[in-house]
Amino acid sequence: MLEIFDVLCIHQDRNLWNLRGQADESWHLTPSLVRYFEREEVPSPKAHGIEISTFREFQTQAHLYVPHTVLEQISADVSWMMLMQHYSCPTRLLDWTQSPFIATYFAVEQCVDEDGAIWLFNSSRLDTLMLQKYGHLKDRIDRIFDHEYAIPAIYPILGAIHTERSAAQQGSYTFCCSLVGSHEKIIDECFAEKFPNANGAVDKRLNKIIIPARLKNEFLARLGTMNINARTLFPGADGLGRSAAELVKQRVWTGN
Repeated sequence: MLEIFDVLCIHQDRNLWNLRGQADESWHLTPSLVRYFEREEVPSPKAHGIEISTFREFQTQAHLYVPHTVLEQISADVSWMMLMQHYSCPTRLLDWTQSPFIATYFAVEQCVDEDGAIWLFNSSRLDTLMLQKYGHLKDRIDRIFDHEYAIPAIYPILGAIHTERSAAQQGSYTFCCSLVGSHEKIIDECFAEKFPNANGAVDKRLNKIIIPARLKNEFLARLGTMNINARTLFPGADGLGRSAAELVKQRVWTGN
C-alpha cells in the first residue's frame, strides 16, 4: 500500500485522483441519501420527490444560518448540494478526497474490529470517459431532478468554493445523474469498458485497498504524527472533541 501512496504522492497528476476511506470494507460506495432509500426500499419516483422536498427545505432556510458571502457564490443546484453535504444533510453526492493520507484516516478511525478500505480512481480519466459517452454535466444541470431523464453517468466535481472543513479534507465529490445509480458499479464498468485488459493497473480502474483491522490503531497513530487527526480535519469545537476521543482510544491501545 505504501508503494501505491508513493506513486500517488509524486505522480505529476496527483491532484486528479479521487480517494475515499471507509471504515468497513464491506460497505459499498453509496451516498448518504441513497442509503436511506435502499434501507427502506423506497421506489424511484418517491425517492425523487423526497430529494426535491429536502433540497427546497434547505434552500429556503439556508439564509438564516449560512453567511451571505457564501450564499452569494452559489447558483447551480449541484453547488447547493455541496453546501447541504457540508451541513450534514443527506444528498446524492459522494465525498472523496485528493489526499491518500486523509483517505486512510477515514478508513481507520472507526470500526476497529472491521477491515477498512480505501477506494481510488483517476478522476481525470473518468471525466474524459463520461464526456465522451454522455456529454458535459453542465448540459444536464437543468434536469437533474427529472427522474425520467436520469442516465447512468457519474461526474467527478470540485466545489466552486471551499468551506474550512472541505479545504482541510481536500474534498471533492462524485455526482450521479441517476439518483439511485450505483457509483461503484457505474465507475467500475466505465473503466472496464475502456480498459478491458487493465490487469489491475492503478490508473486504469476503480481500485480498492483493504486495511486489516489489526493495523488500524497503528495507522491512526502514525497519521497523528503527520498532524492528520480529527482536530485538523474537522476545524472547530466538534473536531477538538473528536480529537480528544481519539486520544482516549490511542491511550487505551498503547496502555499508557
